[in-house]
Parts: sequence; structure tokens; C-alpha cells
Amino acid sequence: MNSFLLLGVMSFLFFNAFGQRIKIDTITKMSMEFPPQPKEGLQNFKNYVLQEFKISKKMDTRSLKGKIICSFIVEKDGSFSDIKVLEHLGSGTAKEAIRVLQKYSSNYKWIPRIQAGRYVRDIKEIAIVLDLKSN
Repeated sequence: MNSFLLLGVMSFLFFNAFGQRIKIDTITKMSMEFPPQPKEGLQNFKNYVLQEFKISKKMDTRSLKGKIICSFIVEKDGSFSDIKVLEHLGSGTAKEAIRVLQKYSSNYKWIPRIQAGRYVRDIKEIAIVLDLKSN
């Protein structure tokens, strides 16, 4: 219970401290020896997505609030493939999420999953959280 409360407070503080209307969370589905991670660091990845995700007039006027769940495969060379949107909020959110992830993959690479001392392909899921009702 305490950890849940602490997580909620930390999320609230992060959200309010930066005045963001969107944020990004990672979702881990399986235990891994060395999971895939951004070469430039997780914070750089989050900042990139936050800066590149464009809120259209249609999204803003609908005051969207919720998560866009995306999955992609981190290839052995660190690039992304098979980018999919598993859940979205409509109003072009799926298309924008795919655009941002494709652009990131063309500019930056990830360190692929390491299993038994070698690089292997792995799937990663992320959640882009929109809160356009707060302003």
C-alpha cells in the first residue's frame, strides 16, 4: 500500500513539476537477463517521445485522456521493426505514435536484449499517456 501511494505521489510530482500534458511509461512483460534499452538512456528516449509527439487540434478539442499502448521489436542491430499500436484513443493518436517511434528508430538505436552473451531480438511495449483534459 505504501509503495502504491509513493508511486502515485511521485507520478503526481513528476507530472506537475514539468507541466507535461503527456508522459511515457515502459511496460515489461517478461523477465530477461539484460533487457533492451536505449543507447542514449531511457530519459533521452522519454524526452524524445515527449517532444516529438504532436498534439493535433482534433486531439486537443476532444480533450483526450488515457494511454496509447505501443509495441515494437528491438532488432539485433538496435533498430525497431513491427511497430504496432495495441490500444489508442482515436483522433490520430495511433498514427502519431507510430510516426514518433519510426522517427526515433531512424535517428537512434537501442542496445538489444542480451541472452547467453549474444544479442537477440525482443519485443518491447511502451505506454504514451495523454492528459489533455488538465488544461
